[in-house]
Amino acid sequence: MAALAKERRRCASLPGGMSRMEKPALPTDLDESFADMAPFVALRRDLHAHPELGFEEHRTAGIVAARLREWGVDAVHEGIAGTGVVGVLHGRHAGRRTLGLRADMDALPLDEENRFPHRSLHAGRMHACGHDGHTAMLLGAAKYLAETRDFSGTVHLIFQPAEESLAGAKAMIDDGQIFLGDEDISDPRVDGNRVRARLGAVFQSFNLFPHLSVLDNVTLASRVVHRMPRRDAEARAAELLARVGLADKAKDHPDRLSGGQQQRVAIARAIATDPEVLLLDEITSALDPELVGEVLELVRDLASEGATILMATHEMAFARDVADRVVFLDAGTIVEQGPSASVLRHPQEARTRAFLARFTA
Repeated sequence: MAALAKERRRCASLPGGMSRMEKPALPTDLDESFADMAPFVALRRDLHAHPELGFEEHRTAGIVAARLREWGVDAVHEGIAGTGVVGVLHGRHAGRRTLGLRADMDALPLDEENRFPHRSLHAGRMHACGHDGHTAMLLGAAKYLAETRDFSGTVHLIFQPAEESLAGAKAMIDDGQIFLGDEDISDPRVDGNRVRARLGAVFQSFNLFPHLSVLDNVTLASRVVHRMPRRDAEARAAELLARVGLADKAKDHPDRLSGGQQQRVAIARAIATDPEVLLLDEITSALDPELVGEVLELVRDLASEGATILMATHEMAFARDVADRVVFLDAGTIVEQGPSASVLRHPQEARTRAFLARFTA
């Protein structure tokens, strides 16, 4: 296939094949479900007549994005790797599952010799691998899923450019986006302060303000960023400090607390604003071994209550028991990822096995 990108070739009609796609109008006695396919047959033929090469699928991507929005897809992200499109759909049933459905959009550098009305209108370009059909079929699935929502979790509808030997999938991954809910927070146009207000963070070294009391540390973001009245913020803080076992430390300053106590205050501060995601960065690494358990137990409780947590940790037993999903990183690269029990009990990659052997030897 790589040679096709460098050399224009001619493609004859497929024996008994593509020319038969020219058919009369659909008869009226077709059942309703088949009749519903007519718009997608027309769409495929339109895409077939207007093929676009890799990373040039601007017309196709525009059609895809417009249809997804028309059908009420929750979020539509365009311009990924230039012409890629991703739609996000949430089911009407509760669930954390995520499913990706993918279609390719690009054509091949071929001359088409078919004679049906929807043959390619552009010399040197042809949908010879069926990507026009892939795109039409995924749009059909998108319409059905958007109308019914009869699933749990989230479905990502991925329309990929440049599948034909041009590494479009890698380009979409490398382009990279970070979504908080349905918002692309990696977009440079996003207001960073507004995004940070939706997150909670706990650091390795506590990072409590030493000149503020425990109570003021916990209430600061609620009062200053979220404009919560002091009385309400302090009531919420008192509730959280009681929960982490530090109700009697509200008026103390951080230097009067142990490391474990300071980290529990930091966690209370992070969850005081009800963040959408809680970011935990090696929160036990600066603690004495005897204090690690009390902090991890608090995180375990938060996870069991449904909090969304992204945690960097070397606590393998804790990750195995609490995490839904584990991503193993080495030198900034993802080596292996998957359900925690799978990755940590039955790793597939040699680097993962070597790392975990340090904890089981």
